[in-house]
Formats: sequence, C-alpha cells, structure tokens
Amino acid sequence: MEKTVITFNDLPEIVAQLRDEVMSLRSLLTEQRSVNNARAVDTHVPMSVEEAAEYLGIPKGTLYMKLSEGSIPATKPGKRYCLYRDELDKWLESSRKNPVPLSDEELSESLYSSPTAASPLRVIGKRHGRGQELYQSDTWRPDEGDPSTARDAGTASA
Repeated sequence: MEKTVITFNDLPEIVAQLRDEVMSLRSLLTEQRSVNNARAVDTHVPMSVEEAAEYLGIPKGTLYMKLSEGSIPATKPGKRYCLYRDELDKWLESSRKNPVPLSDEELSESLYSSPTAASPLRVIGKRHGRGQELYQSDTWRPDEGDPSTARDAGTASA
C-alpha cells in the first residue's frame, strides 16, 4: 500500500482490498499444498534397472554389481529386479559420506538433549603410557559414595 492519508470513509474500500489479497493468498496456499501432497503420494513408484540407473546417475553395470552384492534395496520377483524410488532415496541418504548439516533449531535441540549437556564430564587424570584421559561427572550422587575415593579407585585400577 502506498503512504497516503487514510480517512474513516476509506476504510471499507481498504478492508475489501485486504480481504481480496488474503483470499488470493489462501487459494495459492491451498494449491501449493495439493501439489505437495500429490508429490508425496507418488514416491513408491516401481522402476526398472534402466530407469533406476538413470535416476541414480550410475552405469547399469555398476547398478547390477551393487544389486548382486545386496547393497541396494530391490526385489526380484522373477528374472528382473524391481526397485522403488522412495527406497532408493532412503538408500542414498543412508550411504551419504558427509552428513547433511543440521539447521540451527536441530543443532540446539541435539545439544540440549545430549547426555553430556545434562551432566558435564571433567578430566580427572590420564592413564600412564596410553595417553587416554579419565573423566568424571561433575554431578555427584549420594549413592555413588565419596567422589574423591571414586576418583582414586578409578586411577588405581588403570
């Protein structure tokens, strides 16, 4: 909207314009949801080996080798393999060498839910000759006994 002076008499016209804009946005959202739902339904599509090789971008010979090893999910009801697009997508995600970076929300959620965030560990010593650090929780519970004796007992057994 432009920067103009709005009077009380202009309000019905402006409200009508806003209503029209909201209705058009609502119809766009409804259309987008239907397109997304249609895509989600069509993911379990059977594919031939040729289609799967083209979809994965690998040669047919490589695909047959991986199918014979059993590393790619497929069924073989007769003489021919049958592969499904959604299973191939899951296989691609699971065989990823570098994990997908977490979003800021996922990262903060994983940090807060990790056991080390709830009970931090501190280094209490090193094992001689091995270079390994010994850790002890900063949170002491009465059923564990005296923390100083637990530390001494941990280093003595190493």
